[in-house]
Amino acid sequence: MIYQAMGIVADGVCRLVDRDAFAAAFAAWPDGDVYATFTSATALRSRQQNAYWHAAIVRPLAAHCKVTARQMHDALTVKLLPDVVMLRDADGSITESVTIGGSTSTLTPNEAANLIDRGDALVLAAGLDTRQAVRASDVPDPRRPCPAGRRHFWFIVGAGNTFKCKHCGAIKHGER
Repeated sequence: MIYQAMGIVADGVCRLVDRDAFAAAFAAWPDGDVYATFTSATALRSRQQNAYWHAAIVRPLAAHCKVTARQMHDALTVKLLPDVVMLRDADGSITESVTIGGSTSTLTPNEAANLIDRGDALVLAAGLDTRQAVRASDVPDPRRPCPAGRRHFWFIVGAGNTFKCKHCGAIKHGER
């Protein structure tokens, strides 16, 4: 049996995000030894950042350039997230380098925000401006009530001054 729980380490102390769920999870386990493994979590870009990337950057530029969204996504990742791959011969000598697009799915929230800012610049340079409509509808505003109908539950992601709501995925920087 495997159980995973999220926790936060601050000042050398680990606190569970949902202690009650953690305790309840083990109620059905048989008595005996268990092994615990702790890994440092790396926050990934949010669903809202991904939705904005596709709705406000990829799709409008694809329509403007008359290509598919997939083609535009690939072109943008080559331009904005270049990853150079070295091709080698049988002896291990580099014969050629090829630039491919990096993955947006492995970006941290800060890296995704940087990518979005650079993508927004390309949208504006193309004479398009879809930012306001998309931002208002797709990205939860941490200053407004949680769209999930609950109070925001902030937990630390990234470097420690970035927080994400457990319920709606809204991101904010600074103090909880």
